[in-house]
Amino acid sequence: MVSEETFIITIFLVAILTFFFGAWLGRFLVRYPFGRGPVTGKESMVGRYAIVTAVKEDEYEVSLDSQIWSALPAENLRFNPGEKVKVIGIKGLKLIISMSE
Repeated sequence: MVSEETFIITIFLVAILTFFFGAWLGRFLVRYPFGRGPVTGKESMVGRYAIVTAVKEDEYEVSLDSQIWSALPAENLRFNPGEKVKVIGIKGLKLIISMSE
């Protein structure tokens, strides 16, 4: 039989190893949920919605997170000030916009 002291030490070591393994695994689940990598910078704007604030010849100004960005339409679309548009891409420092769904 196993002595009481050995049993307690074994339980203690298993608890410590389980804690550290859970902490190691948990960091991936918190940082990258659902297998998606981190998205920061310009790439974080793709898929979000903006409001058209001004219309220039073939260029638009849109407001996204209280910031004004230059934008180009994805197709030969026309937008009016106040319209909600979807950001579908980025070209340099200009957002590529399309109709919102």
